[in-house]
Amino acid sequence: VTVLERQPRVGGKCCTVEVDHRTYDLGAVFGTREYTTTRELMQAVDLHGAPSPGMRCVDIDGHPVDLIPRRQYPQLLWALAAHYAWLARVRYRRVHEPGLAGIHPDLHEPFGRFAQHHGLPTLERGFAPPFTGFGYGYFDEVPAAYVLKYLDVPMLESLVVAERRFRWAEGAESLWARLAQQHDVRTGITVRRVARDGAVLVESDQGELEFDALVVTSPLDEALGFLDSSPMERRLFSAIHHYDYWVLLCDAPGLPEGSCYIPAHFRPDQVGHVMIWYHQWPGDTLCTLYALGSPGMSQETIEGICAADLSHVGATLDRVVDVRHWKYFPHVTATEMAAGFYNSLEAMQGNRHTYYAGEIMGFSTIELCARYSRALVERFFA
Repeated sequence: VTVLERQPRVGGKCCTVEVDHRTYDLGAVFGTREYTTTRELMQAVDLHGAPSPGMRCVDIDGHPVDLIPRRQYPQLLWALAAHYAWLARVRYRRVHEPGLAGIHPDLHEPFGRFAQHHGLPTLERGFAPPFTGFGYGYFDEVPAAYVLKYLDVPMLESLVVAERRFRWAEGAESLWARLAQQHDVRTGITVRRVARDGAVLVESDQGELEFDALVVTSPLDEALGFLDSSPMERRLFSAIHHYDYWVLLCDAPGLPEGSCYIPAHFRPDQVGHVMIWYHQWPGDTLCTLYALGSPGMSQETIEGICAADLSHVGATLDRVVDVRHWKYFPHVTATEMAAGFYNSLEAMQGNRHTYYAGEIMGFSTIELCARYSRALVERFFA
């Protein structure tokens, strides 16, 4: 197996930078006890987890707020422990298997509508921090299948109980960097063209390579730029959407220590505003800010909005140390999902010696990508 990576580093959105001998994650920041496949990989390279910090909700001025009024706690607990758990574990349990083909049609509709239909309106507010806050979009747009696949009951428990989460003390990228040392991973490769008539021929800036099979894990819509794509590939890959997710590592003196959500900014009319600030090291003025943007929004605009947001809580944005503008959470609309996007995509697996993996096949977390990849290998290459 040869891995061709276009970046000079491995890991993708498991992106870690080092500043003054400390590591800062600009992508994935934590895992959970239920990350069984990920933890097996960590064990294989002798990598251990460290405690993950808790988070709280604040208003735009930095004052603590309750995400849900206390009088609604009993309703929320019932909705989670009884109704939602039954829906996720019994009625729609297929959604937790690798992939999204063959799921129940109820899960095609946007999650906001799904929650209303099932009498679970409080879940939208309760689920917003780990969904919209983490860059996965808005509940009136995103199909329910993605929400249920990601926010299953064990994940929800891990988000509440800090002991069920872990972070990577050396950064999330360290896992993939160690694994890469055990394999033929070639970084900094620009793939120019792939021809799949007979053998798989890959033309790159470092020469031509020939393979028996091709596994595409890059964004499939971008793969259209080098694949000798079929009409079905062009139709399906062109239907994929993303969100603009900005992560700014910055020096912000005066920012209250800890990690906080700002739920007031979890709305489409608040694009560019800080949804989360996250301190990765106690007593450190360096922190990461997270914001959903919109197409065409510049870094200068994002920094200006973030600076204004920090001023509300008595902090200043002194300098931006590093930035990632992620093309985030590949997904399809409710209409495309209902039209059979995933059934068609899975039906193409193996055609012309080609297989597809990566975020779009399930959901954009480390564990769900790893589980799908393992299932793909067992299905076709065992």
